[in-house]
Order: sequence, then C-alpha cells, then structure tokens
Amino acid sequence: METAMKPREVASYLSIDPMTVYNLIKRGQIPAFKVGKVWRIRRNDLEVYIEEGKQNRFYGWAEGVAKKRGFSHLTENEVMEIIHKNREKISV
Repeated sequence: METAMKPREVASYLSIDPMTVYNLIKRGQIPAFKVGKVWRIRRNDLEVYIEEGKQNRFYGWAEGVAKKRGFSHLTENEVMEIIHKNREKISV
C-alpha cells in the first residue's frame, strides 16, 4: 500500500507552513483525499508536485536566458526542442 502523509507531515517535509499545504490542496495543486476528517496526501503525488516545481523553475530560467541572449524570436516549441536536445549539458 502506498504511503499517505498528513498535511503537517507534508509541511514538515517541505519546510513550509501547514496552512500552505491546505491552500495547495484547496487549489488542487496537490491531490489529496480525506480519511474521516483528516486530509491525506499520497507520497507519489507529493513527489510529482516537487518534480513539476523543479521543471517549471528550469523552464522559466531557460526562457529568461533565451530572451537575454537574443533568441526571443523562437517559438516555445523550438525552445523546448533545444532544451531537450541539450538538457544533459545544462545544469540549473
């Protein structure tokens, strides 16, 4: 059976306020379910949330670099293709 965490455990794991976890649940950013009155978050769903955050930061960084270096004429798909081809060479 997959591990499920309480919001306070998630807050501790992410070093954030428990209310932030409840807000993430409310906005649907972290899938959660209730057991009785207590919210639970599957560990795998939390890991997906963390990984998506890393990817969003990476792509935001890459977009900024592209604009600074004069590649703003490229479409988003062209930028993504370049990033994927060169991802091993790029460290964030």
